[in-house]
Amino acid sequence: ELRHDAALVVYELVSNAVWFATIRHARRWMPLVGTASLAAMIYLAWRFQTLDYGAWQGPFARLASVLRATAWFSVGYWIAVANPRTSLHPALCLALLLSVMAASAAGIQPAWLVSVITAGVGSLLLVALRNAPAPGPRTARIARWLGMASFPMYLIHAPAGRLLPLLAGVPAALALALVVGAATLIATVLNEALMKWLHRRPRALPAPEPV
Repeated sequence: ELRHDAALVVYELVSNAVWFATIRHARRWMPLVGTASLAAMIYLAWRFQTLDYGAWQGPFARLASVLRATAWFSVGYWIAVANPRTSLHPALCLALLLSVMAASAAGIQPAWLVSVITAGVGSLLLVALRNAPAPGPRTARIARWLGMASFPMYLIHAPAGRLLPLLAGVPAALALALVVGAATLIATVLNEALMKWLHRRPRALPAPEPV
């Protein structure tokens, strides 16, 4: 069933609403909200031995999912506003990230700690990319497409996985191309249309303050 996947999107939307309300009305509390969310997420990862929402059971599963999303919003906001620096080259950070992901795929334990480290190294890669020289036009177009398609891929990857048995005999590369194509369609058609509609309804939002 797709209720699990729909629930993930709902939790993301709730987290967006919580984070937007914090930015708009309680910005001075953002460092506290971000730190508390990260601490809670790491505790839950240890408690359930995974960062996977599907394994977070019990009455606080929904709250845990919102905390997880809010924690990553906190990291993104910190990178954007505090503008941290690193002397590491993005290629080295990418190599580290791929190494940790390979360790995760190989089943290195404890899995929850490997997942947390993966997220941390991924954040370090974002910092390195932010500090790197501006890319050329072609690289910038690729980066923009990756950014636009990343959430649609996240949105449809689980439903696509459930549909894969229907594609028995279809080459893996073709199946992957279908998923990427669907994500690109969502990003370029639906998302672009939504952004144009939102831009026609401008709302004043104060500029972020350094933290």
